[in-house]
Amino acid sequence: MRPRHVAKPVTVARSNSKKPKHSWRQNIGLFLSIVVLIVVHTALVWWRTEVVRVLPQTAALYAAVGLPVNLRGLEFADVQTTSNLQDGTGLLVVEGSIVNSTSRRINMARLLFSVRDQRGLEIYNWTAAAPKPTLDPGERLPFRSRLAAPPPETHRVVVRFRNRHDLVAGLN
Repeated sequence: MRPRHVAKPVTVARSNSKKPKHSWRQNIGLFLSIVVLIVVHTALVWWRTEVVRVLPQTAALYAAVGLPVNLRGLEFADVQTTSNLQDGTGLLVVEGSIVNSTSRRINMARLLFSVRDQRGLEIYNWTAAAPKPTLDPGERLPFRSRLAAPPPETHRVVVRFRNRHDLVAGLN
């Protein structure tokens, strides 16, 4: 008997070099997602004033990342507080400048002066009218206010503009 010749199965190596059919779609999707995120982040930075106007709670977030938002467009500059004696009575003098940092004329609100103790708690406040009712673009306006017989625990004075929340709280 003759040995039978058994044919060995032939294996054909298949090439897996073809890329999956959907990889270009995945790449385009990833690219578009990145572009959309860049556009959204740019818009949130560029229009941050409008974002804070609509969502005031975002102001702290912008300030935390170094992008504070000034909705009013006015800034205080060179604010100094001095204590003097006048006719035997203590006198606290607060002076500085208000600067319009916008390109438009701005109506001035009343100034609110807040006396704080060493812990930062308000112990007294008063308001004063701004020296002018409006401030032109880029204009700098000096202000000065005095308080006779300030509280002895006065540590510092904070100056800001009075807003509608102050009116609700009953602050002058």
